[in-house]
Amino acid sequence: NENHPFATRESVTFLELKDENWILLDNTFMLHNRILQICESVGFSPHISCLSSQWDFIANMVAFGEGIRILPKPIIKKFRDDRIRMVPLKEPDFPWDIALITRNDKYLSKPIKSFIEEARKV
Repeated sequence: NENHPFATRESVTFLELKDENWILLDNTFMLHNRILQICESVGFSPHISCLSSQWDFIANMVAFGEGIRILPKPIIKKFRDDRIRMVPLKEPDFPWDIALITRNDKYLSKPIKSFIEEARKV
């Protein structure tokens, strides 16, 4: 949120986030488990104030100052809200590589081919 003490920082570490209220995607998302693993690896369990499967709900909760959230850059950029600040994580590393795998011996419909082309642009 624009009024959060970290809003003007150039970066933060996971450990600096230990006392924050976390707004997490629910456990149907891999990102949920990955965040919990990293928090544990640096020595804390996050205080989860809200779980949701809705990206827009989470963005609004952050915009209203209800907590912090870790989201991939492409998702954050979709929510162009002046109340939301994006502050990069400095450590530990948080690699998030996404892969799309298809079989060469299977038919790909036009919509799937279009999807793959759009995904390559991101």
